Amino acid sequence: TGEGGSSPRSGVLPPVGDTGESVSRSGEVASSLGESSLGGSVLPIEAHRARIVAQILAHRVTCVEGQTGCGKSSMVPVFLVDDGRARGERVRVLVTQPRRIAAISLAHRVAQQMGA
Repeated sequence: TGEGGSSPRSGVLPPVGDTGESVSRSGEVASSLGESSLGGSVLPIEAHRARIVAQILAHRVTCVEGQTGCGKSSMVPVFLVDDGRARGERVRVLVTQPRRIAAISLAHRVAQQMGA
């Protein structure tokens, strides 16, 4: 692999979420970007949706780097399911976290965002 993830098997994106938003002590992202289609505040990662989905579809491995609270864990699964549905495909997304409770909490949050 070359610098910048030039391997056809991996995609490396520049950091997401460095747009001046602030993170409160409770971990909530304060942003003036508006409302998302899911009814909540738009997270910084929303601006990179098309590029992230394209990278994931084009590469076997994709690394998404971003600030805490930018939406990496909660929004990328939504991007993938929405894209698959738009193409008429059934999409299954596996989410992992370092601890079981974190993975379960994240899965519940994503399901809630998607209205499930």
